[in-house]
Amino acid sequence: MLVTMETTRGDICVASWPGQSFPSLYYFHSSCRHCRCLFKLNRQEFPMHEGPLATGVITIKNKLFIIFFSLITGFIALFTIYYSFFSKGDEIMPNNQRTLHYAVHGLLGELKPARQSTALADILLSAGFEPLTIDNGNGFYSAGIAKEWRVSEDRRQVTFWLNLDKRFSDGSPISSFLYKESMLESLRQTPIYKNQATRDVLYALVGFMDFEHSGDIVGIKTPDVGTLIFEFERPYRDILMEISGIRYSIFKIGLQGQHLGTGPFCFSKVTEQHISLQKNPYYLPAPSIETIEIDILDRNSFETAICEEAYDMILIPPFVSPSNICKNKSNGFTNRYEEIPGKIDTHLFLTINTKGNNVLSDIHTRQLFQRYFYSNINQLQEFEKYKTKTDIQFFLPSQPGRLSEQDIVELTAITNDEIHELIETINRKPLFIFKGVDQNSRFHDFVALFLQQLGIAITPASRILSYQEYKNIETLNDPWDFYYRSVGIGCDDPDGLYHLFGTHGALARQSLEGTNVQYSIEKARSLLNFEELHNAYQEVNRAIYSEVPAIHLGYSSASMLYNHRKLTFKGRGASMFFLQNYSWR
Repeated sequence: MLVTMETTRGDICVASWPGQSFPSLYYFHSSCRHCRCLFKLNRQEFPMHEGPLATGVITIKNKLFIIFFSLITGFIALFTIYYSFFSKGDEIMPNNQRTLHYAVHGLLGELKPARQSTALADILLSAGFEPLTIDNGNGFYSAGIAKEWRVSEDRRQVTFWLNLDKRFSDGSPISSFLYKESMLESLRQTPIYKNQATRDVLYALVGFMDFEHSGDIVGIKTPDVGTLIFEFERPYRDILMEISGIRYSIFKIGLQGQHLGTGPFCFSKVTEQHISLQKNPYYLPAPSIETIEIDILDRNSFETAICEEAYDMILIPPFVSPSNICKNKSNGFTNRYEEIPGKIDTHLFLTINTKGNNVLSDIHTRQLFQRYFYSNINQLQEFEKYKTKTDIQFFLPSQPGRLSEQDIVELTAITNDEIHELIETINRKPLFIFKGVDQNSRFHDFVALFLQQLGIAITPASRILSYQEYKNIETLNDPWDFYYRSVGIGCDDPDGLYHLFGTHGALARQSLEGTNVQYSIEKARSLLNFEELHNAYQEVNRAIYSEVPAIHLGYSSASMLYNHRKLTFKGRGASMFFLQNYSWR
């Protein structure tokens, strides 16, 4: 379903209504960011397949309501300013003396858009780089470096008109030519995993197959400095979601070899434990915070920082619950921190090794193990204490392709004789698991205890991975059986799973080549009729259970803690990760 609205400026906004299974944006003007409330005043819906869309018009009654609403909002704003000015605590200091102190925890990887490979890097890179569009996490897209865009009816072409007022952090202007070069450069780089991070989208462009020989992709057109056109071989249903990822950001290489972006901040210093950000002087509107110092902490230091409230902001990763961590601490929480909850944004699963001489490389044993695990997953109640909902499906409850409970029972059924066979097989060669990356993982501790309670033996030789080993895990000689992974959920459209299972997906494993999973997910991503999606993605879902060497454990989400006595937050939803949305009181 689509919604159109004529704003008081005369601009036409067309966007999917929140709650639909995938976004459908035909035409957008950046001023829509200032008129979202109008959608609620005069909501109109139109079937997606219809042609030119009607336009909702704001009535006189609604205009009077807007005036009344504006007066009330203005009064509240004046009261807030008065309260902030006359009730400053001892934490308030002059703006020019302030540095925002920010703590994070997790794997970082490289802080370059085209090399982004972790969720933490994705969040931090958004401070310095901007894609064409920005996914607000609520069904709407706002302007990145593109101020307007139009998607063709057949979903084979999307045209972007760039905001040429945007500047890199060295003051130089952007252009469609520089954006195209950013994408071509991303494909020239050696992939961190199976494929380059941007290949998910770029492989579908006209002329991609000639890139290795020509060094060009004719499907990325630059008719002038401010216009960029993508042309695809086949319909691309969810293109706006895909290109809103930070890996599709514009960048240029500075004089010292550093990556320069157009975001609100610049990366002035990056080490393994610390990052310094400075305000980008050319970004508008200018952030109110001048300097941000980010500490990358190990688990123990991170948990101490949460309980001692030692930072202005703390990014809480998936499977971490501040209240649960600090419940046994003497000081506990004060009312200084406010937590902004995130939406479900992370898959948690176990990746099973299918190579070598490990016990689960045998497909029969592996499938018995998966079914035994799934049939007892409700016993993993500890997960609920850490913002995690157990769920064995890779498809969200709201997504097309979700299987029924009866389907799941049939796919995961296991007999007592099969359980006995599995336990005896593993007892002869206990499971070798990787217990974490760079340090022991609490998540693995829970899973290991759960398996041992089910009678599954785990070898004492199980160990911790280094980050370098983690990146090259498919080539390790250890006879490992599984390790834990987390992967971001792209959106409500199940096409977000292409990154994980698709032929050109960055995280797709070589063991999936030629499988029904890859064939069916490739076919499904070109479908435009919503009524066809459910059956098509159910085929993908069933193939996952029979072919993919993985165990889906559930979903979790990140959140943000911030000191509300010092800071104000002006965004909502996924924008909690955007540092420009915070300002000093």
